[in-house]
Amino acid sequence: MRLLIRLALAASGAALIPAVCADQLDLKNGDRLSGTIVQQSEHILQLETSYAGVLRLNVDSIRSIRFEPPRKLLVGAKRIVQVSDVEILQGQARLALQESGESLTVDLDSISTPAQGTRDSADRSAFTGRVNLAFEQSEGNAEKTELDLDYLLLYRRPHDRYRSEGEGEFDTNRGLRVKQDWSVNAQYDHFFTTRLYAGVVAEFKQEKSARLDLRVATGPLLGYQFYETVERNLLVELAALRIDESYQDLPSRDGWGPGWRVRFDQFLLGERLQFYHNQLGFVASKDAAKLIWQSFTGFRLPLLMGFVGSTEMELDYDGKPALDAEKLDTTFRVKIGYAW
Repeated sequence: MRLLIRLALAASGAALIPAVCADQLDLKNGDRLSGTIVQQSEHILQLETSYAGVLRLNVDSIRSIRFEPPRKLLVGAKRIVQVSDVEILQGQARLALQESGESLTVDLDSISTPAQGTRDSADRSAFTGRVNLAFEQSEGNAEKTELDLDYLLLYRRPHDRYRSEGEGEFDTNRGLRVKQDWSVNAQYDHFFTTRLYAGVVAEFKQEKSARLDLRVATGPLLGYQFYETVERNLLVELAALRIDESYQDLPSRDGWGPGWRVRFDQFLLGERLQFYHNQLGFVASKDAAKLIWQSFTGFRLPLLMGFVGSTEMELDYDGKPALDAEKLDTTFRVKIGYAW
């Protein structure tokens, strides 16, 4: 069961809206509760009350919800309706439409709030993201400078999503550049339903330490958003990619093949710790030995005022690298960042 009432989202964490509504919940055991619905993910709805703080309720225990004032909900990928009451049935919801006074019965999984950035959204912020930075400078016996950074930018609409992310690692030793690795990814997705979408992706990567001058990967993709909640996010994408590579000491390479991407994150310990795992891969259709696989696995620790600390392990594998380059590159990072 996906979001029924999703009133605030961020790229990393949640910011709940102020308690300005007077929503009313009728439970199946006969109890009646009033307050403000501030969040729901999976089977748990959070109701902020003036008499008992925030209550966590199982959705299956709720018979009906009355919104005061009426709330705009998104049905499917495109239809926005003004709703005053919701009656929860077995796997379905009957919506009382404010404009016409009629009722509409839909699958419970098809209901969410309008996405960020739309004029009907409860959260009008269209732009979310995250930036992380790690810096080290040593002097004396070891005169070196190390700079690591990465970013994620996300713009979300009811049936469109724009994403850009990248990372860079720039190291010098006694004034000489010893590492200059970076990658930038840009992607557009169009949602046909609340979960199924298609898109196009373009990625650029340079890895001087592996003698890779530039790798360009482009192509269409098909994705499925299994979860999109505050506590948990999971998507899987399959793509048909064309990859062009230029090296310092090898002829250029190009080819087509299937690619994939998995993104997952899960809050633990009541949103005090977040585990995440992102991976992407590609196999050349004419040469199975040309396997490219990259993964980022780690933990994020929300700090104060939007700052986030994290530890991360990156694995970068190329089945056919440049001459004298290792197939597997492993990097461990400790970072401090900011999310909005």
